[in-house]
Amino acid sequence: MENIRAEIAASAARFIAEDGLDYGSAKRKATAQVLGELPRGASNLLPSNSEIEEEVRVYQRLFQSDSQPALLAARREVALDWLRRLSTWLQEADLAATTSGPFVTGAVWNGTASAHSPVRLELYLDNPKDAEIFLLNAGIDYQVEPLVSGDSSGDAGEFLHFAWQDVDICLYLYEYVAQHRGSGRSATTSDNAAARSAQTNIALQDGGMLPLYRRKERGTWQELLQVMQEDRGAAASAAYSGR
Repeated sequence: MENIRAEIAASAARFIAEDGLDYGSAKRKATAQVLGELPRGASNLLPSNSEIEEEVRVYQRLFQSDSQPALLAARREVALDWLRRLSTWLQEADLAATTSGPFVTGAVWNGTASAHSPVRLELYLDNPKDAEIFLLNAGIDYQVEPLVSGDSSGDAGEFLHFAWQDVDICLYLYEYVAQHRGSGRSATTSDNAAARSAQTNIALQDGGMLPLYRRKERGTWQELLQVMQEDRGAAASAAYSGR
């Protein structure tokens, strides 16, 4: 059984890294490739998103090490820019007291971004329409897009999509009150948080500590900046030791 789970996870990771599929679509396609059809009552054969994410990291280290770090860095720069823009707007518009965020999440945050990965941002507002007005006033040509089946971004029915410096940005808007009342999104968030907590415990037992982006589901601009600085330091150390 574990061999089948591992094979499905590795196949799904390849579809994500090479074709840009979301986790749900990649898992379904990989399952069909490995098993043809999932046997009734055999859902335990399916890998978790955390298992697939680990396989994406492995695939990128093996086959995309020359290109993926630069693609990730470029998208994190765009994410940092827009997190700061949104934070500044919230402060200047006196909305910060009734908002949560903005946050970066998804592949750009967790370090698995590829050429297909958009920058995924989340923002909780009393009135999500305020964000649309902000983009209009900033001259941003955005589209309101529905969430597709398999998207793991929670209970939002739509998101704002626009391009910046040739990078797609998806801004997911949620009602601020809904966040604190425990909306339908909370179950997914809790499951993912539990998985990351387990990863952290394993790392601690092994005498190490996972990076911030692997211990948290999303990050603020300050946390993203910290991650970027740590990555630059690690890259510089690796380059120096390789001389």
